[in-house]
Amino acid sequence: MGMLDYSHVSNPLPWITHFHKIRPGAYLNLREIAKKLNVSLGTVSAALSGNPKNLPFSKQTLERIRSYAMQVGYVPNRFAQKIFHPERENSLGVIFLQDTAVDRNLPLLPHIIRRMSDHSAEYQIQGCSLNSLKATVQLMRGMNIRRIITVGMTYAKDFAGMETFNDVEIFATDYIDGNVPQPGCVRCACVTNRDEFHQELAENLVRLGLDPIATNSDVAFLYRQGFIPEHLYFDAPEERCNFFEFGYDVAVRLMPFIKKRQCRTIVMHNDRSAAGALKALREHHVRIPASVQVLGFNDSDYTGYLTVPLTTVQVPTKTHLDRVLDFLLNGGELPRTIFTPLKMIPRDSTTAELNRLYSGA
Repeated sequence: MGMLDYSHVSNPLPWITHFHKIRPGAYLNLREIAKKLNVSLGTVSAALSGNPKNLPFSKQTLERIRSYAMQVGYVPNRFAQKIFHPERENSLGVIFLQDTAVDRNLPLLPHIIRRMSDHSAEYQIQGCSLNSLKATVQLMRGMNIRRIITVGMTYAKDFAGMETFNDVEIFATDYIDGNVPQPGCVRCACVTNRDEFHQELAENLVRLGLDPIATNSDVAFLYRQGFIPEHLYFDAPEERCNFFEFGYDVAVRLMPFIKKRQCRTIVMHNDRSAAGALKALREHHVRIPASVQVLGFNDSDYTGYLTVPLTTVQVPTKTHLDRVLDFLLNGGELPRTIFTPLKMIPRDSTTAELNRLYSGA
C-alpha cells in the first residue's frame, strides 16, 4: 500500500491564490522562476519561503518574484519544505499503521489534528504498513522530527533495526508485547491486558457452558492454551482477517459444527470479521445468541447499529493517545509504560448470562 501524506503546515503562504499548470504534465519550479526573472535560485527560494524578514535583497525584488509566482500559479512543494530544518526539532510526527485496527484508529485522526491545532503545534502525519514502519521513522528523522507517535498495534519485532535511533523517541499507543522488554527507541509503551483478558473470557465461557469456542489466528493465545479445538481454529494472514468476507467465510465453514452444537461461541479479533460472521449466520437462519454467540474486538462505531448489535471489546487507544499528547503538548511526567485494561461492551450477540457477568449486574 502506498504511503499517505496528511501534511499540516503551521505557516501557510496566504499570497498563493491560483493553482494552474504552466505547461502540460508539469508544474513550474524554483529553478525555472529564477531563470525567467534572471535572479539566483537562492533569491527565489528566500522570496517564496513565507518569511519576508531580513531578506538580502530589495522589497522590489521580493514583490517581483512573488507577483510572477502568483501569475503563473506556482505551488510550493510542501514535502520538500519539510525536509531537515534545525528549528523543527519540536515538531511531532504521527504514524497511522494502515493494516492494524483501521476501524478503531482512523476516527482518531480528526481528534489528533484538533489537539495539535489547539496548541499551534507543527506536525507531520504519515500512513504506512507495519512493513514500512522503519522507513517511515527514518523519513521523519530526515525531517528532523524527533518525537513520533504510532497509532495502531505494534510488537517489539516491529521496531527491529531501530536500536541505533538514539535521537528519536517513539510513543507506541497500542503496544502488544507488554511482557517483552521495550526497544530503546520506544520512550513510552501503552499496553493492555490482552492475553489475560482473553484467557479470563475463555474460562468464563467454559464455566457458563458456552464452549466449544471458535476463533482465528490473531487470538492464537487461546489456541495455544488449549481452549480452542484444532478444527475450530482458523489460521489466516493478518491482512485477510481484517475484512467482512473473512468472518463470513469462517461462519459458513462453522455451520456443520454449530448445527450439532459443537460450536457455541465465535470470538473474532476485529469487528469487521465479526460483522461478516453475523451476516452469514442470519442468512442460514441461525439463532443469535441462542444457538451461537459472536464477539468482536475494537468497539468500532457501527457495532451498536448492526441488525444484531455486536458485543465487542473496547481498546483504550484514545485514552493512551490523550496521555501521550498531554505530555508532548503540555509537558509533565510520563512513565515508560502506561497500562489500561480492556473493557467488554455487552450487546445482543451474546447471552444474557455472559452480559451480566461483564456488565456487573
